[in-house]
Amino acid sequence: MRNKKIPTSAFDDLEPQASHRMRFENRIEKELHQQPFNWKWLAAAASIAILISVGYVQWNDLDQKNTAQTDSNHEEFPLKQAENYYENSFTLQLDVIANAYKGAESKQMLKGSLELISDLQKEYKILEQDLKNTGDQRVATAMILNYKSRIEILEKLLEQLEYVNQLKNQRDEKISA
Repeated sequence: MRNKKIPTSAFDDLEPQASHRMRFENRIEKELHQQPFNWKWLAAAASIAILISVGYVQWNDLDQKNTAQTDSNHEEFPLKQAENYYENSFTLQLDVIANAYKGAESKQMLKGSLELISDLQKEYKILEQDLKNTGDQRVATAMILNYKSRIEILEKLLEQLEYVNQLKNQRDEKISA
């Protein structure tokens, strides 16, 4: 039928073949339900891949710097661990005390203790410089003792604050009784 020439006037009364109509309907149906390509997913995946790559490079670079620093400061590492331990203990105790005791007397006692601690911190800075200059292990021991002294000041402050608080509670109980 394709090779036959059909006069143009004959098109008006000819019907397409049934299979043609089915193919045409299937094709239209397929195109109507076809989802367009979603570039957002591809962009998100590319962004994640870039972030992971940059993170890996940064992590690797930081790890190499830490390894080089650890190698050069191998002897200072135990001192740094001790320093971090005492600094964390000191900060934790100071926070607990400051949050637990907020009265005027407590603040005055805390102020006095903080002045002593400030003096010890100044001494610590001097010891730190001496350690850098001399590398003497006795200076490192003095630095650790400095931290212990600061923590002991806080422990004594805590004992005094608790004692004052007990006295107040006893006085309040006597007054209300």
